[in-house]
Amino acid sequence: STRGFLELYDITMKALGQVAETFKRNFGHIHWHRLKPFNIVYYLEYMESLLTPSWKRRAHAFAPEVSVKEVKELHKALYLANLAYLNTVEEIKAGLREESSEWELIYAQLKAAPGEPAHYIALRKDKSLSPGLVR
Repeated sequence: STRGFLELYDITMKALGQVAETFKRNFGHIHWHRLKPFNIVYYLEYMESLLTPSWKRRAHAFAPEVSVKEVKELHKALYLANLAYLNTVEEIKAGLREESSEWELIYAQLKAAPGEPAHYIALRKDKSLSPGLVR
């Protein structure tokens, strides 16, 4: 019907107005007339010519060496961080047991939201909390 179409048109125009206001509020400070999308292609080509494998070797030649022990610790930390993305508490507990039997799961929040990532808290069983940490 015509009435239904006009209502839909009004709702759409109102929503587009809100989108335009939000865009202006968040991106109004950018000088869009200066943006030339094809320049990005030339920039990428230019950077590709500079960042050759030889350049990358030189850039990392003076970086401090990482010991095997540090790599193993980083791998362990990465594994433990990855457990937060599992689907159930049981999977997190199994992952902690697989890594080592020294971890005890204290808390797990599996639902993620913007600004509130899924996470868990696990403590080592053999470590006691310092009295200064508990209030």
